[in-house]
Amino acid sequence: MQRQYLLRPSGTGETLVSPAQAWATTPRPGKSAARPALRQLHEALDLPGTLSDYHFRLQGCCSVLWRARLDEPEVLSDLEHYCLLDLQVIETSPAILARGTLGGPPLHVTTCDHLITRYEHGGMLREALAIAERGQRLHQDPLTRAVERLVERLQARVAQLEAEESEEAADPAARRADPALPAEGGGR
Repeated sequence: MQRQYLLRPSGTGETLVSPAQAWATTPRPGKSAARPALRQLHEALDLPGTLSDYHFRLQGCCSVLWRARLDEPEVLSDLEHYCLLDLQVIETSPAILARGTLGGPPLHVTTCDHLITRYEHGGMLREALAIAERGQRLHQDPLTRAVERLVERLQARVAQLEAEESEEAADPAARRADPALPAEGGGR
C-alpha cells in the first residue's frame, strides 16, 4: 500500500504538518492556563488535521485542565468532556497509539488516567471501571499489568458496593435502625 501525503505551503516551503498540529496561541500574562488551553483547542479543532493531530491536541488540553482542576474546579466538566472525546477519537483509530517503525510499546494515553482518577475519587466506581476497561481493550498502556491490576481493584470495589446495596435492600429494618438515614414512607 502506497501512502499519500498532503504537503501544505508554509513560510519556508512545504510541510507535512497540518494546520491543526501547527496552530499555537500565546497565553495572556497573568491569566489561568486553562482558558487559553481551551481556546487553543477549540481553534485547532476547527482547522484541517488528522485524528492523530486532534488526539494530541485533546490530550494536551486535558493535561492542562487536570493541573488546573484544584484551583479552578469549574474546568472539571470541560476536562471530562474532552477526555471522553479523546477516548472516542482513539477508539475510532487505535493506530494513533502505534509508534510506527520504532517498535516500542503503544503510546500512553493520559486522558484515560485523568478520567479513572476523577471518577474513582468522586465515588463513581462503575464509571471508573468502564473507562479502565476501555483503555485495557486498546492495549494502550505500556504498563499493561498495572492497568489489569487497576481493573481488578475497581471490579472488587464495585462488587463490594453492590453487595452493600443488596444487603441494605434485603434488610429494611437495618435501614430504619440507622438514624443517619431518612425514615421510609415519606417525608417529615
